[in-house]
Amino acid sequence: IEVGECAAERRALSEATRNRSDLSVILLDIDHFKGINDRFGHQAGDLVLIVCSRLIQSCLRGSDIVCRWGGEEFLVVLKHCDLDAAWQLAEKIRTTIERETVVGGVEEISVQASLGVVQRHTGEPREQLLARADQAMYRAKHLGRNRTEKDAD
Repeated sequence: IEVGECAAERRALSEATRNRSDLSVILLDIDHFKGINDRFGHQAGDLVLIVCSRLIQSCLRGSDIVCRWGGEEFLVVLKHCDLDAAWQLAEKIRTTIERETVVGGVEEISVQASLGVVQRHTGEPREQLLARADQAMYRAKHLGRNRTEKDAD
């Protein structure tokens, strides 16, 4: 998984523009991650990130792209995928993470995530697309966490 500026994500956006094809993104943030680090230690936090990345990847199609977006956030780019299909996949990711228990030392760690899902508008700049995904994700957090929110547009 690439971290931060993900070259594959940029290529997918360019391809969607060129081909005028659907493209959706999911922005995922692990809920209460600082609390996991504080309570269980940074090694356990690192393990949570590794397990979550594997769980996300297990839900994706071969053409989908996932990158660690920073801290405890992941960006998923879904080629040829409309908003409804992206929301369904985001819910699959969320429930897969929720069902998994990570063993951190001697304790089990329950993990939950908040997800924002958006579909790219024709000609929409990358920054605007990612800002909308970020807004949807923060709406999920504001509405109680461990949930998936679609774009409000």
